[in-house]
Amino acid sequence: MRSRIVFFVLTICLSTLSGTAQVVPATLSEADAVQMALRQHPLLRAAQAEGGQARARVSQAQAEARLQVSGNVLAMSSNMTNVLTGPSLPQALLQSQDRASLDLNAMLMLPLYTGGRIASNIRSEEWHAQAAQHNIALIRTQIAYAARVRFDEWQAALAAATVAVCARASPMKRHKIGWMTKGLF
Repeated sequence: MRSRIVFFVLTICLSTLSGTAQVVPATLSEADAVQMALRQHPLLRAAQAEGGQARARVSQAQAEARLQVSGNVLAMSSNMTNVLTGPSLPQALLQSQDRASLDLNAMLMLPLYTGGRIASNIRSEEWHAQAAQHNIALIRTQIAYAARVRFDEWQAALAAATVAVCARASPMKRHKIGWMTKGLF
């Protein structure tokens, strides 16, 4: 913000000295300044990321109450010639089939009774998600307020700089400065 003010003051000063340089800076409205602050503020981005994480934790807690399906497959091929015997290993561990085998397992799980743990986890995560959304709204309000305050300070500094430059300029230069700053206030 200060660099913009300095740039504008230098532009006005240089234009009054040379008489030919007439650079008019782009205007920035208060609404544009607020939108820019909301788009680029890292604190708001962090709060939005936390809100996304909270929503994901709610989904994760809700998934604990749903039907869960699990499966695994084991394919094995062996023969007795690949098994080395040793004196320290029990003979029961060394027994293997002399052919290929396939093992399929499937499992369905549904929590029947958890003592209210799943429901309380879901409620807890929903409260956390709601708190994250309120935090986002609070941060947005704070950023918008700070942007409006900074914009008003910038406008006041710009007006003071323009008045100071106009007070030092000749009557003909004052007319040019007034024309250059038209619409900025």
